[in-house]
Amino acid sequence: MIEEKVKEELSLIVAHLLQNKNPLEAAMFCGALYSAYVEWDKTSEESAEQFAKKASAPLLRIIAMS
Repeated sequence: MIEEKVKEELSLIVAHLLQNKNPLEAAMFCGALYSAYVEWDKTSEESAEQFAKKASAPLLRIIAMS
């Protein structure tokens, strides 16, 4: 329940930041962001900063394309 509310709020924030009127694109971006966090939380031995740098490159390419 809380996870869904967080995803919903994050989608709204991302849509606003990207000035994107397409809620599906914002939701997809948020899903990718959340999935990267879950992957790091469960499997990574890297610091959060190192993993964020590695995970952010593909997400930034998505932003640049929109």
